Amino acid sequence: MAEHKQDLITFDDDTFKIRYTFSSIINELNFSNQNEFIFDSNFGAFWSAGENSDWPTIPTIVRSKATANWTYAVTYTPSDYNITIINNTAIIDVNFNQSDFNGADKLFTNTEYYTELVIANKADESNSIVAATGLFYVSASLFSAAEYRP
Repeated sequence: MAEHKQDLITFDDDTFKIRYTFSSIINELNFSNQNEFIFDSNFGAFWSAGENSDWPTIPTIVRSKATANWTYAVTYTPSDYNITIINNTAIIDVNFNQSDFNGADKLFTNTEYYTELVIANKADESNSIVAATGLFYVSASLFSAAEYRP
């Protein structure tokens, strides 16, 4: 399983993405006789973040994202459907904008989050695997913190 540690600065009126690129996930998804793995339009993904300070207790999901075709094993609604699976590649982009930060059920600056990305062929949570985990730290913009801009 892939792991990452990502430090992030939130910029005013900006968007960004976390890009996951996979090279050795074929066996975990039970694909055989393939030399190269690529996503197709059947795949789905779900990304979530919970405060890392909650460990060792499993963190409560603070923010989540999914592909529009994702189906859930239990009733759940993600924060938004802002994940892009790039067909015919092994790349998944989790997309962010300012609406993901600083408010109820949002990510806060100066906070570290534990994240997971799960994926599944047929976009079905009940058959999904954890494809990547990581720590995600959100910092305030230096210029905003110093009040150089409104």
